[in-house]
Amino acid sequence: MMRGQTRQSAIVEAYRRCAPAMTHTTLIAGLAMLVFAVSAFQPVAQFGLLIFILLAAALVGDLVLLPALLATRVGDVAPREV
Repeated sequence: MMRGQTRQSAIVEAYRRCAPAMTHTTLIAGLAMLVFAVSAFQPVAQFGLLIFILLAAALVGDLVLLPALLATRVGDVAPREV
């Protein structure tokens, strides 16, 4: 975060720079794992589906939960400068 920048503007800037890359990476890795979901071997199929769901949940947490937490009082404990 640049000096003098508000927390909300830092969150918007992080979205602008990081959200597309995170979304693309999650889609690529998730779809690669989803291929295993059609396997006839049930443990592999369940593993592929589980990993896809896990990656999707992580993306939601990264793009929704974390910025929401940083925008509240919980974000006050975040370090101001690195």
